[in-house]
Amino acid sequence: WLHMIYHDLITIDMKSVEYNDPLDGLEDGSLEAYLGIRRDGREQADSARSILLTLLGELVRPAGRSAWTQSMIAALGLFGVEPQAARLAISRLAERGWLVGTRIGRRTRWGFTPELDKLLDEGAARIYGFGPEDRRWDGQWLLLLVSVPEHQRRLRSTMAVRLGWAGFGSLAKGVWVSPWTNREPEAVGLTRELGIEGALSFLTTSGSPSDRDGIVERSWDLHSLSAQYERFLYRFRGEAPGESAEATAGLLSLVHDWRRFPILDPGLPTELLPAGWPAADAASRFSELRSSWQPAAMDWWKRTEVQYS
Repeated sequence: WLHMIYHDLITIDMKSVEYNDPLDGLEDGSLEAYLGIRRDGREQADSARSILLTLLGELVRPAGRSAWTQSMIAALGLFGVEPQAARLAISRLAERGWLVGTRIGRRTRWGFTPELDKLLDEGAARIYGFGPEDRRWDGQWLLLLVSVPEHQRRLRSTMAVRLGWAGFGSLAKGVWVSPWTNREPEAVGLTRELGIEGALSFLTTSGSPSDRDGIVERSWDLHSLSAQYERFLYRFRGEAPGESAEATAGLLSLVHDWRRFPILDPGLPTELLPAGWPAADAASRFSELRSSWQPAAMDWWKRTEVQYS
């Protein structure tokens, strides 16, 4: 089956395959929207809000789930975010029901809502728990055939990012593939959750090693992903700075950059990856630097909070 499908797909005119921005159609409260990364690796336009979410998850969350306006402005300033842009980012999260402000004298203390708590808990589990898995592959593929009408562009975009999040690759229009067959219930459940009817799923094997390599090449852009891992390793090479302000900026930048990989990396088995795949080195560097920077960054954050109290 897969052998025939693959060779039939070779003749498809790739201009007919539509690639939409997978953030279109996502709810603001979704984990994918929180991570703020498109499947091509680009960050969404509102960078101040995106950086603020990293700050909330990495420093504010473990320090008590509330912060002064000026403390957040000071932290965002380490990224070069102007105070006006920082205030706007805070107000946007409040408008979305993620932050709630309490006036204390002339100052405002921002606390987490249950929605933001849930979102950051899910994000932390995904970001900090992400890393290469050494699982044995049985050589089988899971194919998902699903069609969404052309006029339902937002639904297609939502489906694409959710399937991408689950590690599926787009082999062709309406054809999604994963080497992990145990993800079939998740995929079927997703289509039902989105109200998509007529989806079909089945298990099969590829006809030859060349077919296998072709499926990987068509379904996932591993060249681009490898380059992004290499850029991450290059950017965070060398020793970690010891000063608390520098450590804070370094920690937030580290987490902000790393959080793209849980969406971009499908977690393919070793047999399907190119030689010298850099994901393990990048994950090790992330853990090493985060452990090194976190104590000094938390110290800086607590002192900043006291300063503005």
